[in-house]
Amino acid sequence: MLDRTLKNIIDGFNEPTEVILPLVMLEELDTFKKGYEIKNVHARAANSFLDELRGHGELHKGVKYGEHIVKVTVDIADLDLGKVDYKIINTAKEHDAVLITQDINERVIADAVGVESTHYRHDDVDAETLYTGICVCDISDEDIEDFINKKYIRTNTVMREGSEYELHHNEFVIMKDSQGGESEGIFDAESGTIQQLQRNYEAFGISPKRDTKGTLIQEQKFLMHLLLDKDTDFVSAIGPSGIGKTFITLAVALQKMLKEQEYSRIVVMRPLIPIGQEIGHLPGDKREKLSPWMASTTDNLEALLAEETFNRDNDCVSAREVVEAMMDSGQLEFEGISFIRGRSIPQQFIIVDDAQNLTVQEATTIITRAGEGSKVVFLGDLSEKQIDNHRLTPSSNGLAYAVDRLHGSVGIGHVSTLDESKVVRSRLARLGVEKL
Repeated sequence: MLDRTLKNIIDGFNEPTEVILPLVMLEELDTFKKGYEIKNVHARAANSFLDELRGHGELHKGVKYGEHIVKVTVDIADLDLGKVDYKIINTAKEHDAVLITQDINERVIADAVGVESTHYRHDDVDAETLYTGICVCDISDEDIEDFINKKYIRTNTVMREGSEYELHHNEFVIMKDSQGGESEGIFDAESGTIQQLQRNYEAFGISPKRDTKGTLIQEQKFLMHLLLDKDTDFVSAIGPSGIGKTFITLAVALQKMLKEQEYSRIVVMRPLIPIGQEIGHLPGDKREKLSPWMASTTDNLEALLAEETFNRDNDCVSAREVVEAMMDSGQLEFEGISFIRGRSIPQQFIIVDDAQNLTVQEATTIITRAGEGSKVVFLGDLSEKQIDNHRLTPSSNGLAYAVDRLHGSVGIGHVSTLDESKVVRSRLARLGVEKL
């Protein structure tokens, strides 16, 4: 059953079916849950699916899922009490207690034998209702005219979906008037006003792109605004792969460091979580070891630097050579999360890609390492298929935690989108995000 996720198997039945899952299957899932091969990924997905079903009832009594009844048949006598997990479950059952554990499989088995279980939720956030950084609201014709003429409106509340909503600092506001028109602004908590955005944004020759419908992608424009704003110290962006988060961030970083000399260095970090089977230890120094992990970053940098370098002093220097030269001179640094504890990083543009694979502790460590004049940017995708750290979920990772805890503070900005039609990498990439 590990060649596909359990959810896909159950979805594959063509008519209402009672699906019975014996204890031995749960034990097999537990055996294969650790690791990064495809069987490990599917085992964790199956465990997560069963844990999700627990929210709709008791597994041992049967839980309705679509047209199917999913039932786990486990008798307490079947539990091998020589195994520590089962001893703990049995103790909870004997004392009629609630089992608190972060082990998903242990929660599922506990539910299967009638023991109430939950996980420790201290750092968890609700990924479904996570702050997006964008508020769509209605505005009167009088207010919109005032906004156009004065370039701001003095208010800290708007009407959203028929209710009064209090804006957060650096929250983008899409205001819809009675004629169906839209005006874009950003809320400044210090002045208590919604300010007009610039008409056009550009960094290192890059501007926000248009989606498949020919419409300018607002989220790219919003992200560029936050990245270019020298008063915003921390920026986070959430969205599907291929929406341009990394490309735009690197374009702004190059603009700010090379052309405006606002930062002394660009530091790029990434959680070192493999996708698929591990290839073992890599030879070389830190730079050589990190190079394979940072290939997506160097690809983007080479694309951004290509035109710039080919025209430099009429000398055909390749973009790859320029990237290498930036690393040699210290203008560009690739860093592993493991190596930053104890550091202080001032006057630098710090980018953390794949931030959905950060733990809460790692996210906190990175942010607290930022020195005076530095900007920290977290980029990621909270969909389950993009979280490669099997200990994390969309609700318990460092990216979601940082967005939830920091939004609304002065110096903080966030923007996110779930619209897959805004994937601009390629037509194939867009289909992959939508269909796979």
